[in-house]
Amino acid sequence: MSLSHPLPRVLIVDDTPANIKVLIAMLQDDYELSAATSGQQTLNLLAKGQRPDLILLDVMMPGMDGYEVCATLRRDAATRDIPVIFVTAKTDADSEALALASGGVDFIHKPLNPVVVRARIRLHLERARQQRELEALNLQLQRSLAARIEVEQELADWRAREMEFCSTIQQQLLFGTPPPDLQGYSVAYHSEPSQGVDGDFYTFTKLGPTSFEVLTGDVMGKGLKAAMTAAGIKSAYDKALARLCAKCLAGLPSPAELVNAIHADITPRLIQLETFVTMTLLRFDNATQTVTWVNAGHMPTLLAPKDGREIIDLIGGNMPLGIHESEVYEEHVDAFEIGDTLLLYSDGISEAVDAENVPYGDERVKRILDLGQRSHAKPPMIMNSLRSDLADYTQVTAGADDKTVIVIQATPIPAVPPSDRPGGDLDRSLCMSPLGG
Repeated sequence: MSLSHPLPRVLIVDDTPANIKVLIAMLQDDYELSAATSGQQTLNLLAKGQRPDLILLDVMMPGMDGYEVCATLRRDAATRDIPVIFVTAKTDADSEALALASGGVDFIHKPLNPVVVRARIRLHLERARQQRELEALNLQLQRSLAARIEVEQELADWRAREMEFCSTIQQQLLFGTPPPDLQGYSVAYHSEPSQGVDGDFYTFTKLGPTSFEVLTGDVMGKGLKAAMTAAGIKSAYDKALARLCAKCLAGLPSPAELVNAIHADITPRLIQLETFVTMTLLRFDNATQTVTWVNAGHMPTLLAPKDGREIIDLIGGNMPLGIHESEVYEEHVDAFEIGDTLLLYSDGISEAVDAENVPYGDERVKRILDLGQRSHAKPPMIMNSLRSDLADYTQVTAGADDKTVIVIQATPIPAVPPSDRPGGDLDRSLCMSPLGG
């Protein structure tokens, strides 16, 4: 009810004035009343905007009967919600069914009982009020939902832009590229995040004309948290290398010294963050045709000898960083001769599943490497063969984890002057300045 109409408005429609007077006498204390004596007059009043809250409608009227009036009201959006109670002398079931079918909400039999009339009017006015409130609430909810969807879409767009930006930063900061002037090695590499950004990382550091090292790892988890942790690991590596080089005027720190320095710096913080990092550091020296490596709980590095011998798993026995502060990381040395090929990969590759949830597995990775090695394939071909085979295997499933692969092959190099060999003057100058990844 509004302030201008404190009482509900009831329109009485009957072609007999006496009947109208009877209803007015019953209802005048509780309602604002108006009357019409024909169906057409009723429609004219409503067309002028005189909308009642309820209509008491006689059935038998000359011209347009009550059924026709009610049906007309129901076809008009402006009047279809007005409750109509038929007032009729007919008591047969067919008449009552026709009243309801034409859109009436109820019917009252003549002669009229004042108690019944008032009760029926109160009931249907209350129902109409509840219906209006429900519709208003529904409209409010629809508007609220539309606003929420709009906000969520804006947030999703913002997150997508942020993820794209973060992915660009990650590609530039967490994924290094091999030195362009590196001699004696051919390198192919690729990383595919599962959520735009990921916890996989790798970096290449040139140590001399024919010597470099690769640091690669995987942070537990996915998304921004993992990527930020990976950035912290790479930063710890850069700082440890620079710090140890400043103390090591005679040569480079060993891979084990580097990893243990990173471990001492980062493991206490990883334990606080309740996360861990698997990592492998490999140092290649073409002058001595060796690879020196430390594996901190990472996936095995696969080494395929040039002569077709069985593939070697370089895995070691150390735990990931972030598990035990007392862990001491050990290095290992293996021959890495011209024509040998080495493959590093993350568990996102071996643990990728097909439609039946069967993992891709380490053996398939080995078969791809073995086939490439036996056919004298170059690293880009081996890497793309692995990616293609993995895509065929998992074509109906979404990637659940980050995927990284690096393929390194030793190649012939020109003769290197003694002063440029690892440990010579170039390495000593390198140790005196910060290193880039």
